[in-house]
Amino acid sequence: MKKVRISKKYGVWFYEKIQERELEFAVYEFWNEEGSEKYSVCKYSQMLECIKEQEKELREKYIRIYG
Repeated sequence: MKKVRISKKYGVWFYEKIQERELEFAVYEFWNEEGSEKYSVCKYSQMLECIKEQEKELREKYIRIYG
């Protein structure tokens, strides 16, 4: 578990990079400090973009589109 390096105004987030042999690429699982939100994406940049969304609903919409 690592802490996401992002502005404090977005809150505290953590992530894990999962690299399994069955996968051709890494998967990033990330969650907020409270553990109330947890998402998965394929790129570190997507993780940052998702976290920067202002509301939970917008983050969920982002994951439906890009996740």
